[in-house]
Amino acid sequence: LRVYAKNAWIDAVCLEDAFVINLGDMLQYWTNGLFVSTAHEVIHTSPNSRVSIPVFVFPNSHTIIEPMGTNEKINSTNIMLENFNSVWVTKTGAGRARELKYSEHEKTKLARLPK
Repeated sequence: LRVYAKNAWIDAVCLEDAFVINLGDMLQYWTNGLFVSTAHEVIHTSPNSRVSIPVFVFPNSHTIIEPMGTNEKINSTNIMLENFNSVWVTKTGAGRARELKYSEHEKTKLARLPK
């Protein structure tokens, strides 16, 4: 696993008997940027098998997200549609079966957070 930090891809060191958790966009919106979703890529180089259990959780489509410390209301459907668009339409988001690069989608994601 590699994460994008400080304008470079760096190896994410996993401790023995530990879990690695990548945070997603919804938690980033909800925490008003306190926790940031992770731009990451996986490069499996070991001859041993690897177990990955991706879990994606979205709230009910009628849920209104209120970022911490604000009075702003964000419709969760809009966030889900942005994610869908970035994966399937513009092909700038996660879910691509090719090398991931730090895309304009990732760069602008933080700029869209409420202040």
